[in-house]
Amino acid sequence: MQPPLPQELIDEIIDRMQDNILALRECSLVARSFLPSSRKHLYSHVIIFQSGIDAPLPNCFVGSKFTCQSLYNLLREDFFPVAPLVKFLSIQDGLEGTPGYLVHREKVRFPFILNLLRNLQRVSISSHRGSLSWDANETPLTSFLETFRSPSLTSLDLDNLTFSSFEGIARILYECSPTVRHLSLNYITIFSRDINIERLRAKYDGRHLCLESLRLVEDDLGLISRFILHEFSPLRIDCLRELSITSNRHNSLARLVASTRDTLEHLDFFVNHNGNAPDPPHLSNLIR
Repeated sequence: MQPPLPQELIDEIIDRMQDNILALRECSLVARSFLPSSRKHLYSHVIIFQSGIDAPLPNCFVGSKFTCQSLYNLLREDFFPVAPLVKFLSIQDGLEGTPGYLVHREKVRFPFILNLLRNLQRVSISSHRGSLSWDANETPLTSFLETFRSPSLTSLDLDNLTFSSFEGIARILYECSPTVRHLSLNYITIFSRDINIERLRAKYDGRHLCLESLRLVEDDLGLISRFILHEFSPLRIDCLRELSITSNRHNSLARLVASTRDTLEHLDFFVNHNGNAPDPPHLSNLIR
């Protein structure tokens, strides 16, 4: 009988195939010794979406699909816990609205699933239909806050979300784990242009995130820049190393770059403009 492979060798073999989902599935069936390493990669990224939403997943998606009930049961499995393996959580369209939208037909409350995910390193929330709307005190937002507090969370992506005021997005950033270093804000819509976040600043006693990288995709850079540069903002960019901006206008760009002081190492700026886009004013004086 052939001697069993050392576990270290098995782990190395599996790690080399971590991007090949089909191969990982087959490896997980080879022997019990292959199961832990295979599952570590198979369940590292979980995408949650509502059934019936048009094309919420990439065409190349080859992962397994679960209902809320089956995913909940899997995460709570005693034989080999899966919940600690989930490092990247993507939440797609279809979770907006009243708490009723957060209940699957099996009656498993969506927040119950979130409460099991304590080792997240990255969270991405997107609404490609532009219909995910939150207020500072609404139940959907409250349900997600515990997820943002994961002590291992380093990256947060918010895409095409709508807030009635800056309090909603400020609350997310104040509440999320201080370990977050990478933030992406893409097409964030704020109905109120008044940045009234002083009350939150007092509540959270000056808590803030020290970002290393920031990505902004906005039609008008001005409003979100006012929030980032506000004296009570939950964000600090004076230690920023990477800044990426895509916008129809370059207003406030120079102020953002200047606020990074001397720490900025990489700057990407893309402007959507009909015709020749003028150089951002005074930007050349800020780049050394």
